Amino acid sequence: LELQALASTRPATSTSGLQGRVRISAPPMFASQFLVPRLASRAAQWQGIELDLVGEFRTANLHRREADLSLRFMRPEEPGLAARKLGKLSFRLYAAPAWQTRPEADWQFLGYGDPLGEVPHQQVLAKVAGDRPFMLRSNDLAAVHRACRAGLGLAVLPCFLARPDGGLVEMPGLEAPVSRDIWCVVHPDVRRSPRVRRMAD
Repeated sequence: LELQALASTRPATSTSGLQGRVRISAPPMFASQFLVPRLASRAAQWQGIELDLVGEFRTANLHRREADLSLRFMRPEEPGLAARKLGKLSFRLYAAPAWQTRPEADWQFLGYGDPLGEVPHQQVLAKVAGDRPFMLRSNDLAAVHRACRAGLGLAVLPCFLARPDGGLVEMPGLEAPVSRDIWCVVHPDVRRSPRVRRMAD
């Protein structure tokens, strides 16, 4: 009954124009550090749209209208959703420059805590670390990034965040960068909304 009630509200959204709010759900650091600067550079293309950007680790439920668009690092498994692959997000091993002069046997690592500890790039990091210690785990990428920059250890970080950071250097240890697909996910009913289509594009 709840899903039927929610479905009845979607046609109104699909017939609305370019004026109004569009709610986008995305992982927090990806939203703030990657997405916002790129959207800002194209602001003229979405004049009249009020952007509601929600940074969250969990997956927004589009059937319940928790978001109009969801950016995810995995293809959606929920039935009835439309998804478009936008590209790939690369991760590499980074550290403060002082770690370049230390023996690899003495390396210490920084990783994600729950619920992100099982994401692919963290599984790769666990193999690289082997028996060497983790000094810090956090579910906050910003905390891992700052700890890495402060010299606490080595971390696998997204290139968009670490590459322009002058306080970090890329370290050997990964045979190849880890990449994750970026997907734009939308409910088909909402996709017909001109403003949702505009933001998706």
